Order: sequence, then C-alpha cells, then structure tokens
Amino acid sequence: FGKLTDSNDLMLETLTHFILPKDIDLWKHSHYKHFPNESTKYFGVEDIRLTYDEERDILVLTGTYPFNSMRRRSIKAALYYAELDYTSAIISNEKILAPDFDNLDKHAKNIVPVFNGKKLYIVHTLYPFVLCEIDHKTNTYGIVKEIKYKLPFKFDPKNQFVSGGSSLLPIGDFYLGIGHVTHVHPRSYKHFFYLLDKDCHIISYTREPFCIDKEICGVQFAIGIVIEDNNVLVSYGENDCHAKLHIYSLSSI
Repeated sequence: FGKLTDSNDLMLETLTHFILPKDIDLWKHSHYKHFPNESTKYFGVEDIRLTYDEERDILVLTGTYPFNSMRRRSIKAALYYAELDYTSAIISNEKILAPDFDNLDKHAKNIVPVFNGKKLYIVHTLYPFVLCEIDHKTNTYGIVKEIKYKLPFKFDPKNQFVSGGSSLLPIGDFYLGIGHVTHVHPRSYKHFFYLLDKDCHIISYTREPFCIDKEICGVQFAIGIVIEDNNVLVSYGENDCHAKLHIYSLSSI
C-alpha cells in the first residue's frame, strides 16, 4: 500500500506491506469441503479493492482469496477482508470470509464491495446480480438479494462471462461501477460502466462494452475508480504486466 508523492511523475511511496496470516486455513471451513481429497493449488490474495468507510474514517480492503480444484479445473473463492488506517498505514482485523452458500461458479471471484448506509455489502456476481451481507460474528457472507435481468448488449454465455471490477462509488443517489465481459477464446476483456440505485438495483449500463485502450484490446482489467473535478479516473492492469490510468469525463459516461 502506498501513496502518490508526485501526481505528474506518478511516483509511489510505499507506506506498508502485509502478508496474509499463516494460521488462516480455508479448508477448515465447512463450506469448502466439497472436494477435500483433491489436489489444490493456492493462489494467494489478489485484486485488492479499497472502499472508504465514512462512518469510521478508514479504508476497508477486500480481495479475492481463490484456490482451484485441479481435477475439475474450476476456481472457488472466498473474500479477504482487512481494515486500513490510512493516516498511520496500519492494517488490522484481517480475516477470510467464506460464503454460507455453495460457491461453485468458477467465474465468481471478482467480488465488489459497496457501503449502503453504515453497512458494507458485497456484490458476489453481476450477472445474475447477487448481493450479499457480511456476518462478522461467523466470518461468512450470505445472499440477501438475487436478481436476474437481461443485458443491454449481445452476450454469448458459451464463450463469455460477466464479472465485477471496481468498488461501487457513491454519486448522488446512485452508485457508479465498472465491470467487464471476458471473451474466453481468444482471451480479451471489454468493460462497461453501470449505475445502481440505493436499493442496489441496476438501472443503467453502457450500451456496448469497450476496450479501455483501443490499440491494445487484450487483457485489460479495471479495478479502481475515483471521481475528481468532474472526471472519472479508472486504474487498470494491462496484460498482467503494467498499471495504467485512464481519464473519462463524467458527462461522457
């Protein structure tokens, strides 16, 4: 975790680093004993998202804790959770939150956080839309809303899937987010903006998914979103190699 020291040169000062506690064993959780005898490969924590908790004036870190089933070639995921005091760069309350339902969708690992009032919810999947509530007493999360809807753009479920991207950003009476459609063969990502109302109903989508960088329309993965001076700043990774920033005008979105 770091901060920009020079916005012109994009110099990054590292403030702290952290490693997942070794005593967290996901396999001990009853919901992850579907295939206990299979060989598995641990991926670690990835795709950290920062969400501002206005009530406590801290940043909440949520990330994906995926592992795969080698025999079935599928990925299952839980949620990494931590709290960050951004003034001292101290991380606390690290934990792994497991779904209290069968999570066998191999694409359901881009879990999107959103604060609605004082409570943190997570969007488990965007399509269908599955909203979950966190239970810190049991370190689990469960479904509170599931909505099936029709996408406004062409979609081939045999060769494409829809995933979340950035955290959801409050903007007036709505939340703004960015997600993506993955084309499996050949591998490529196209993104879309979407709006949720305060009841977490999707009310608007970009009409057609788009490439952030039209010259390199391959593996582009947007995970960060900020509004500044009527501009929308989107941070994204390119081919799992480079970190980049793209700026959109809010009016164009």
